[in-house]
Amino acid sequence: MCPASNQTLIERAAKRTEWAATALSSAADDLSDASYDGSLEGLAELVEHHASVIAHLANDVRSRRYDGDEPAFAGKDGGLPNSRAAA
Repeated sequence: MCPASNQTLIERAAKRTEWAATALSSAADDLSDASYDGSLEGLAELVEHHASVIAHLANDVRSRRYDGDEPAFAGKDGGLPNSRAAA
C-alpha cells in the first residue's frame, strides 16, 4: 500500500476515533442528566474521563501520518516509542 493510501487510512481512523470520543461524551451527558439523585454521577464522570482519553488518542492517531518512507512514530528499532513491549 502506498504512503498516500496509508495517510488516508490513518486520517479515517483518527476521524472515527474522534466520533467515538464524541459519542462517549454524549453518553456521559445523558448519564449525568438521568442521575436525578446523583447515583449515576460517578459513572458519568468515568465515561467522560474515557471520552477525554479517546479524544487524545485521536490526536495520537492523526500524528502517525507518514512524512516520507518511514512512519513519523517509529522508534530507533522501528517499534513504537514508549512501547510496553520495550519495557
